[in-house]
Amino acid sequence: MVSDISMPGNKDGFELAALLKCRSPNCKIVLMSGYFQQKNKPNEDVPILLKKPFEANKLFQALQ
Repeated sequence: MVSDISMPGNKDGFELAALLKCRSPNCKIVLMSGYFQQKNKPNEDVPILLKKPFEANKLFQALQ
């Protein structure tokens, strides 16, 4: 799943990622934002975060 962190409504990308992980634990999740910066290295519990703008190859690498 690829999603922005900021979304309309009352859920954000992190909440969406948590819901998806509960339903499909093996799903690959990539979140993106122009405002958020990842402080720690991603692990199984933390989605990969891409800072916008990014090049297509960065998204491709994140999905591998």
